[in-house]
Amino acid sequence: MKLKLHAVNHGTKATDKNRYCGPSVISAVTGLTTGEAARLIRSINGKASVKGTYASELIGAFAKCNIEVYSASCVSGEKTLGQWLKESSQLRGDDVYLVSAGHHWQLVQGRKFVCGITCEVVSQKDGRVKRRAKVKSVYRLTASGKIEKPAVAQKPKAAYSRQKSLDILNH
Repeated sequence: MKLKLHAVNHGTKATDKNRYCGPSVISAVTGLTTGEAARLIRSINGKASVKGTYASELIGAFAKCNIEVYSASCVSGEKTLGQWLKESSQLRGDDVYLVSAGHHWQLVQGRKFVCGITCEVVSQKDGRVKRRAKVKSVYRLTASGKIEKPAVAQKPKAAYSRQKSLDILNH
């Protein structure tokens, strides 16, 4: 199955959003909301909130969604995102690449780009793309089957309704 970039899905409920780049890139590939993606990351790292992510956490989250992650290149801060985009344009083809540049995660497919800043699929020439950021690492994403929505990403349902809680307190 071929992966495709989508706009970041922040969901409809204000309480179920995460504005950080890690959950945003998961959302842009899988269709999960950023809140679901944050819960998925928290199931891996055990932290109470997601305000930054390591590559290992994203790789684990993608694996739970049936997406495989392969190291594509390690440029160790020598090239800017703009230089990498220009040099790799012929090699990238239609594959989806996860790029760590400027302490920020972003996705690139062909000439398309999406991240937590743009929130929508834009051209790599868009002004919001931080082309001068130094590239730390690049990963190629592939689907190993149908993209799944893991159960750990679901928002837990409240055990008691508000009325039941009040009834218990009043007795």
